[in-house]
Parts: sequence; C-alpha cells; structure tokens
Amino acid sequence: MATVPLSRLSKILGESASVLMREITLMSDAQIGAQCGPGWVSLRQDESRWLVLLTPAGRALLEEGAR
Repeated sequence: MATVPLSRLSKILGESASVLMREITLMSDAQIGAQCGPGWVSLRQDESRWLVLLTPAGRALLEEGAR
C-alpha cells in the first residue's frame, strides 16, 4: 500500500489536515449513517503522525482509470 503522511498531503493539496481527514473519511470504509464508504483509503496513526494509506481497492480504482 502507498503511504503518505497527512501533513505532506495537506501541503501538496493546500488544505488543512482537518479538512482532509473529513474528506478521507468519506473515501474510507467508515460507516456514515447506514452506508459504508468505498474503502479506497485508510487513516493510521503512527505515534503522533497520521498516515494516509491507499488500499487495494483504491489501487484497483487507479489502475482501472489509467486504462
């Protein structure tokens, strides 16, 4: 899985970490209401750092889009 620190992703995209965490939650497998997300990414905490990981489902989506 590809892993990127949330702080780096925040700098690249020009968004705050809190905004990205809300958006990433929608792309994760988290359940919001009665519906689960697609599971393309996940968030992990390594000590004090938040990491964003591309899941196999996310990688498959990227490969599908590249065709």
